[in-house]
This record gives sequence, C-alpha cells and structure tokens, in this order.
Amino acid sequence: MKQVCYCRDEMEAGFLKGHLEQEGIEAQIMGETLSFARGDLPLTPQTMPSLHVAEQDLQRACEIVYRLLDHQPDADGPTWPCPNCSEQVEPQFAQCWNCGETRPESP
Repeated sequence: MKQVCYCRDEMEAGFLKGHLEQEGIEAQIMGETLSFARGDLPLTPQTMPSLHVAEQDLQRACEIVYRLLDHQPDADGPTWPCPNCSEQVEPQFAQCWNCGETRPESP
C-alpha cells in the first residue's frame, strides 16, 4: 500500500476514503486509532490519520484527493438555497441535507 495523503482527522479520512471507493479505488485509513491519544502525543504526520491505496491506484487517487481538497466550498461563505426545496444549506455541503438535491454551480 502507498500513502496518498495525511488527513486532519478521522472524518476527513473517511470522507476521502468514501470518494475513492466510489471511483473504484480500494483505500485504507492508517493511524486512526491514535486519535484517542491526541493531547498526549504531539500532532505530527506520524500521529495523524493517513490514506493508503494500492500502488497501481496511487496516481489516480492523488488526482481525486487533490481535486476534492482543492475545490471544497468555502466554509465561511454564505449559505445557499436549495433549488428543489428552498432549504438554506451551509456552504461546506454539496448536497441539500433535506432533499438531497445537488448544489447548483456558481455563476
């Protein structure tokens, strides 16, 4: 297994793993069990969760992860109205939590 990236936390690692698996790439999270020791261990790449894939999937996985992390919506931006149900959705979400409608593209 080859390392794709370090993650901020288990949630980010799970998010990225889920997207890779949707693309047909088997991924594994390493180091997530160290989270219970945070505060006792220094925060270094060795104590953070990391995402790993098979060597033949490394290039494609890196491209997918880069795209996901580089194009995440601005969490400090305004909420957006769902075009389907008019629910106000927080900016970090790409889908409406109420009906599942995809966030419209910005003009």
